[in-house]
Amino acid sequence: MSRRERERRLPTDRCVLCDRTLEEVGGGKRIVWGKTIGVGLTDQPRGGGDPEFPEKSVPLDDGSGCYVIVKGRRELWTDENIEKARQAYLSGQQPWICQRCAGRVCSVCGAPINYPMGADILHDSGCSRHAPAFGFDPGCTNKNCRKYRKWEL
Repeated sequence: MSRRERERRLPTDRCVLCDRTLEEVGGGKRIVWGKTIGVGLTDQPRGGGDPEFPEKSVPLDDGSGCYVIVKGRRELWTDENIEKARQAYLSGQQPWICQRCAGRVCSVCGAPINYPMGADILHDSGCSRHAPAFGFDPGCTNKNCRKYRKWEL
C-alpha cells in the first residue's frame, strides 16, 4: 500500500467513537489527528507517549506491514472502536473523530467551534489539512449561542 493510497481516503459516514454523523453532532469538522486524540495509519508500530493521551497501534492486516494507530484517553479507544477504525481502513475509507468527541467545542454551549485549532481536518474529498493554532477565538457554530460567529473555512 503506497503512502498516497493511505492518505487519500474518503471519510466514513460516522464518527469512529460516538457513531454519529456530522449533522447529528451539530456540524463541525472531521478530525483525524491532534495533540490529544487521533486515528491514522503508520508503517511502524507505536505505543506509549503521553500517559494521559497514549498511542496504541494494531496491525491493519496480516500482510501489508501497516498499522492502525490511535491516540487519546484509553476509555475512548475501546477494542470495539479500534476495530471500527481498522475495518474502515480495510474498506478503503478514513475513520474520523467528531469535534464533540475530540473536545473542540464551545466553552459556553458545547456546540462545535468554527475552527478546531491544532487539529488535522478531513474533508469530503479525502484530503486533510492542519488547522494551525492561532491566538483568536474562532466562535461557535450554534446560532443561538452568544459566542456564535459566521465563519467560512
